[in-house]
This record gives sequence, C-alpha cells and structure tokens, in this order.
Amino acid sequence: MKRVRRVGSFTSGAVMIVTGALLLVHSVLGRLSYTEIIRFWPVVLISLGSEMLLSLRSGEDVKYDGAAVVMMFVTLLFAMALGAAEMMYTASGAVM
Repeated sequence: MKRVRRVGSFTSGAVMIVTGALLLVHSVLGRLSYTEIIRFWPVVLISLGSEMLLSLRSGEDVKYDGAAVVMMFVTLLFAMALGAAEMMYTASGAVM
C-alpha cells in the first residue's frame, strides 16, 4: 500500500504558527502593525505551491487537504479584517 501525502497540512500549520506569532508580537510589543503583517500574504501562496510541487515530485499518492487549506485562508482573512479595523480606527483620528 502506497503512502498518501496530504498536501496543505504542513503549510496550513506553518501559516497558523507564523500568523499567531506576528499577532502576538503586535499585541505584546506593538512593533508591527496589522498592515505590515498582511503584506506577507503572498508567502502563503508560495508555500502552498511549493508544497504541492514537492509532493508531486516525491512519487507518493497525493491528496489535497481541503479543510487545512480552507482554515489557512480563514486565518488570513481574520488577519486582514484586523488590519482593516486598525486602518479605520487610525483614520478616524483615535489614538491606539
């Protein structure tokens, strides 16, 4: 029986760890704005594409982990919503 590789699981986990770490740095140290965090979204697509290409090269059976990919994009949308809220809050003249 051939091993089945679930593509998207590793990238999803990595995105959640990195996004959580960046949000923690923002919350605790205040050194990053949400806008700066959102600028890293292309890295997610690059990582997912790299994982797909590497899994095809390995010769194993490939199954795309749809739930992991959806969760990854939900995490990104959450970060983008936080960024939009911060931009609106800042534009209103309020001090953070």
